[in-house]
Amino acid sequence: MQGQLAVDDGLILKKGTINMVFKFRYESLLNYRRHLKEVAQVELARSMEQLAVAKETLESLTAEYDKATLGFATRLRQGITAQRLQDFSSYLSRLKEEISQKALEVAEWEEFVEKKRSALLEKDREFKIIDKLRDKDFERWVAEQESREQKALSEMAILRHGRSFR
Repeated sequence: MQGQLAVDDGLILKKGTINMVFKFRYESLLNYRRHLKEVAQVELARSMEQLAVAKETLESLTAEYDKATLGFATRLRQGITAQRLQDFSSYLSRLKEEISQKALEVAEWEEFVEKKRSALLEKDREFKIIDKLRDKDFERWVAEQESREQKALSEMAILRHGRSFR
C-alpha cells in the first residue's frame, strides 16, 4: 500500500517508497537524561525504604516505652525495691534517649527523601524537554516525508499525463 506508515519506537518507514529512517539528533542526550531519571527514581525509592525502616523502628521503640511505663506504674503500686526502681528508671531513660535519636533520624530521612523527590522532578523535567523536542522533530520529519512523497506522486502523475498526450 503506497504511503502507509509503519511506526516502530520512533522510527518510521513508508511502504512503497524509499525507506527513510528518522534519526533524532540528540538521541544520546535523550538516553542519558532517561538514565539520570531512572537513577533518581531508584535513589528516591531506596531513601523512602530507609525512611520507612526508621519510622517503623521509632514506632517500635515508642510502643516499647509505653509498655515499659505501664509495667513500671503497675510495679510501683505493688511495691518495688530501690534497686528495681533504679533499673526501671535507667531503662526508661535509655528508651527515651533512643526515641529522641530515632526521631532525629526520621526527620533527617524525611528531609533526604524530599531532596531526592525534588531531584527526581528536576531530572524528569529535563528529560521531558528533550523528549518533547524529539516529538517535534519527528512530526517535522513526518511532514517532510509526506511532502516529498506528494511531490514524487505529483511528478509521476505529470509524467504519466504527459505520455498520454504523445
